[in-house]
Amino acid sequence: MGDDSILMPLLGFNIGLELGQLMIVAVIIGLAYVFLNIIKVKYRDWNVFISGAAAGLAIYLMFETKFW
Repeated sequence: MGDDSILMPLLGFNIGLELGQLMIVAVIIGLAYVFLNIIKVKYRDWNVFISGAAAGLAIYLMFETKFW
């Protein structure tokens, strides 16, 4: 392995992506805990809200990229 190895930069990039994803999941789980256990939002209402938000984001991204 020479000085121009791509292994360490690639590993650092991959670890950074994975840590970012874990932080996003932790925030969503934290919000779910707060809304479901502390604020006492009904599970069905929370599920409909999150599903709607995910569907809205997916539809927006579909139209933004115009993949068809």
